Amino acid sequence: MYTSSSNSGAISSDTDNKLLIIAGLFIKQVYNKRAVFVIACMVPVITTTISRHHG
Repeated sequence: MYTSSSNSGAISSDTDNKLLIIAGLFIKQVYNKRAVFVIACMVPVITTTISRHHG
C-alpha cells in the first residue's frame, strides 16, 4: 500500500525487495503524470464541445 500527499507519504509492503518497491513507486508516478496529462488535454475538447451544443 502506498499513500502520499504533497509533502509526505507512507509505504506498507509485504516484501523486503527494495528494487521492487522503488519500481512500483516509479510506475505509480508515471501513471499519475499520464492521467493528469490526459485530463488536461480532454478539458478543452469537452469545453469546446459543450459550448458548440449550447451556443
